[in-house]
Amino acid sequence: MGTSAALDPTEPGSDTAAEFAMELVRILQQDIQIHLREPWPKDPAGGALEPTDARWRSRVDREYLVPYGQLGRFSSR
Repeated sequence: MGTSAALDPTEPGSDTAAEFAMELVRILQQDIQIHLREPWPKDPAGGALEPTDARWRSRVDREYLVPYGQLGRFSSR
């Protein structure tokens, strides 16, 4: 998988490792959704879950959180 993401301190939003990681997870999510042609990871309330600093979060039910690496355990909800 190719991406143009780079840790570039001159780019807003990527001057720390944490910001770069968020940029990368958003790029990967977009790439996966494009290839699957559907929202990923699926939000039980509809659409796709959104990435946050430590977990996926529902855009509708803000209390629905899935830690990274545990998506499969929660995806049936």
